[in-house]
Amino acid sequence: MTRQRYDRQRLNPVQPDEVAARRCPATDALVAACRADLSTRPLVVLGAPDAEVARRACLWLDGSWWLQDASGPGRLAIRLKALWRDRVPTAALRDDDAWDTGWARDPAALPGLVPRRATLVVLASPLDPALLRPLTHASAGWRRPVRLLLLP
Repeated sequence: MTRQRYDRQRLNPVQPDEVAARRCPATDALVAACRADLSTRPLVVLGAPDAEVARRACLWLDGSWWLQDASGPGRLAIRLKALWRDRVPTAALRDDDAWDTGWARDPAALPGLVPRRATLVVLASPLDPALLRPLTHASAGWRRPVRLLLLP
């Protein structure tokens, strides 16, 4: 089995210094919506109230805050757990599993996405229906769910 990596061709990760605060009620609601129906709906399109909330949700789901708050050995344990969970793709997702998250670099390249983890993709431009068809088709073979997050 080839070890997959974060898809930097399609995603641009969010950095912790890009947000003013870690959480807010809108972030909590968005994270809950992302986690809903994980086993039954491989692809879901959601909306976010603004870019700041989207960035906060990315950082919450990808485990950035857990890593930032952990000690050296704690960070190692978090990373090893994430690697282990990547190796067991049939295991049910848990709330503390790390997601791959980020801004779509080029929405036209998204149909080639093969998620290694649950994935949150933020789209800053309107969603082209022609893009959604191949993603919906591809999602039938995904082992992990993808959430597309549209900004206003």
